Amino acid sequence: MQGTSKQIAKALQGFGQIPFPKERLASEPPWLSAEEYPDMVSDIATDLVISHYWRLVDETDKKLKAAKAPEMDDALRQQLLNEATMKAAQQATLLESTADRATYALLWKINSSNLHLTARDEYETFEEFLRDRIPDIAQKSMLSDTLFLLQKLIPILNGMDKNWSAKELLKLKDHWSKTRAAIPVLRRFVNMVEDAHQARKDRLADLEKKKTKLMYTQRTTQDVGEKEEIETELEELEETIEEAEKETKEQVEAVEEVFAEKMHKAITLISNPDIPVAGEDGIKAVLARNGGHPEDDFVKFSGTQHLHKGKTLFVLEVPDRYSNAVQNALRNLATFGTADIAAVLDDLSKKYLPKTTKEVN
Repeated sequence: MQGTSKQIAKALQGFGQIPFPKERLASEPPWLSAEEYPDMVSDIATDLVISHYWRLVDETDKKLKAAKAPEMDDALRQQLLNEATMKAAQQATLLESTADRATYALLWKINSSNLHLTARDEYETFEEFLRDRIPDIAQKSMLSDTLFLLQKLIPILNGMDKNWSAKELLKLKDHWSKTRAAIPVLRRFVNMVEDAHQARKDRLADLEKKKTKLMYTQRTTQDVGEKEEIETELEELEETIEEAEKETKEQVEAVEEVFAEKMHKAITLISNPDIPVAGEDGIKAVLARNGGHPEDDFVKFSGTQHLHKGKTLFVLEVPDRYSNAVQNALRNLATFGTADIAAVLDDLSKKYLPKTTKEVN
């Protein structure tokens, strides 16, 4: 690979703009045609056999001449043709795997550079481009996997600034079959990060909404006393927002730290040649045994549960800075109000502690 060819290869790996090709291919086989034609499969197989056959013929001819042996006869030629056919089958298998990775490299470039937006067909999204130009991806259930890797996993890795090198990310492409097999586990890793970001976004949005309502009430009320009360409440709310921003940022960073560690391990396992694609020792199973359930890494506190007359009382004590995190984690299941601890204990004693009777003298 010379000159511009090297630059194109580097650009396809995500390192920059693709340069204009300056060299033509030495020869262009008909199966590089943009459209599939009836004899395409046969032509590819034939070209592979012919290529290997003449390579074997040239090698054998040199050996015969060096040994001053008779020229090869038809029996030897048939033997070489048989060997060439077997080598062609091996090469076809390699090409299939390589073509998958080449497809992914090209799609990565199209998506990351938004090349689909420059198409004459005016595609609005990358998914629309895939469905129209490469329908096989949708038919082979590859669409979801491709969009996940290109539009979720890799952008998250690049945006985290955790010393992710392009070379390390390319390992995912170099082991495309295992990367695809590992996607269910990788999705859990990504969901973990997305949930953390969403929890932070929701928490801050709720506080900003409360602030907006208070500011509106302060502007519209005619009650001077109420205005002063709201002003005090706004000051306290500003402090709460500042604390929430810091707290939720720390929570997201903690999740991303675990995510980074798990992704480093996952990429190492994916690129390990001794780990197969499928089976009991396949990449999905190995990842599951090596931290495939990231939520387990975030069990920070332990509580107790108490059964009483068909109901369960949960008791969980956490530092104040984690109160919002607990509420966010349970936001779709439960809501929490604020109450005086003495009143709560009194209420619990009435509900759960056995009643005592005074002795009569």
